[in-house]
Amino acid sequence: MLNPRSFNRGVPQQPAQQVPTDDQARIVTAASWPHETTATNPARSIVRHVSICIAVVLWMLGIGAGFASSVVYEITPSKSATDHDRFPFDSQFTLASDRPTLVMFVHPRCPCSRASMNELAVLMTHCQGRVASHVLFFQPASASADWAQTDLWHAATRIPGVTPRVDIEGEAHRRFGARVSGEVFVYLPSGELKFHGGITASRGHAGDNAGRLALESLMWNHQLPSDTIPVFGCDLQSPLTSLIPHRQSGSNTRTGLLELVQGQLSTVSPTTGPIRRAIP
Repeated sequence: MLNPRSFNRGVPQQPAQQVPTDDQARIVTAASWPHETTATNPARSIVRHVSICIAVVLWMLGIGAGFASSVVYEITPSKSATDHDRFPFDSQFTLASDRPTLVMFVHPRCPCSRASMNELAVLMTHCQGRVASHVLFFQPASASADWAQTDLWHAATRIPGVTPRVDIEGEAHRRFGARVSGEVFVYLPSGELKFHGGITASRGHAGDNAGRLALESLMWNHQLPSDTIPVFGCDLQSPLTSLIPHRQSGSNTRTGLLELVQGQLSTVSPTTGPIRRAIP
């Protein structure tokens, strides 16, 4: 009788296949899950990429909105108007009898007024001896005596032909009808208001502008293309107490504005005067 075991002699035996336990099955499933998700659920990857794209677009829109708001703020003129067409003769100073008198009102801590002071320096350099100028700096009645003496004040003291003055509690700017820092009034010796407005092209930006060029034309050619120009600046009674650091009169810090004034003075001939420019 044949023995069945004799048929298995010399034939390699196959190892018995083990059936994984429940714990081993859970471990294998957990290890292979991420690869199966990427392959079997492409929707998750699409949602992630779309979310990133939306976040980037919203970020760019936020930057664009902020930039647009800043541009609108810079080119929007301040509200300024005056019903005073004559010089207030009860003022703390008098008109020049032989030339026009320029009066500028400034908040000493308004950052926009740096450009206005810059343009005043250029104007006075181009029109030496042709205009008398007074710059009145607002100062609260409760403030210390040197509250208005910021770098704007010291810049004004270094412009030839300019006299800086303190306007306690805004008494003078109310008498003149001024509202905005950087607002300029020009009067003839008769007391007639000849020009009212600003001398910058936009808020805080120095450079050639219709206001300054109109005044140069008035001083040199006795012609005024426009007697009213928009003003760009802060409210004269705005509580701007920390925008510009206080600087003592003995400070050795030299601002770019003062260097500009000195540079302008060194480039103008006292005999021939500046080159006359066409007014747009």
